[in-house]
Amino acid sequence: MRSSGSKKVGTQRLNPRKTPAQTRAALTVDTILEGAADILERYGFDGYTTNEIAARAGVSIGSLYQYFPNKDAVTIALIERETTSMVDAVLAALALTPPRQALREVFKAAVRNQVRRPLLARLLDFEEVRLASLMPASRAGTIIRASLEEFLRKSFGLSMSASEATAMDIVEIAKALNYASGRRGEVDASSLTRSIEAAVWGYLDMKVKLAQQQTGHLRKIDSQASDPGNPRGYKVGVRNAHHRQRLADDEHRHK
Repeated sequence: MRSSGSKKVGTQRLNPRKTPAQTRAALTVDTILEGAADILERYGFDGYTTNEIAARAGVSIGSLYQYFPNKDAVTIALIERETTSMVDAVLAALALTPPRQALREVFKAAVRNQVRRPLLARLLDFEEVRLASLMPASRAGTIIRASLEEFLRKSFGLSMSASEATAMDIVEIAKALNYASGRRGEVDASSLTRSIEAAVWGYLDMKVKLAQQQTGHLRKIDSQASDPGNPRGYKVGVRNAHHRQRLADDEHRHK
């Protein structure tokens, strides 16, 4: 297991050296990233070197190193670029009603991103796992997860902590099925979307039912606690009140 210190150092080595604030610099970075994507699609990892990336992008190796300290840093930026390309579609989808239609459109956006350039998507999925311990937090990924969490709270009444865990699980389910499909070389977007939808809804139905059962159980105990002729119910009600307070404290810590 890596220590937090080694992860911090590793992350610093993979962060871009220079932020492309100017239009010309931003175009250079885009060109480098597209060159990297092309190398991965043409030659896979065997031909994926900083020299080859620079040559394919038509820039000097010195220009590449102005922005990226090594090829892993290029890969991480490429992963972030692909995730960012989904943000607008996901946010628009989550604004739809009913909830089932909203999630279906989210899955369609994820699948489109996968089958648009399937080989690149598969290789980047592999690299995302390999580099996970060194990758900085994804801004685009954070936006998507936070929006999904809010959607789950509003649409299904999940608590703060439950919505966080459920959103993470939904993302991982979609990623896993996308990755498995890519490894098999499947590019049928409709079939993959249906598979993700079925898996996620099966999981989500279970989570919602558990939340409803817990809520119903707490209400029943509250009813017993309000009965002065039921001392056992009163004691349970007190314990329930303490339990709700712990949940509230947990919610507060997550805000």
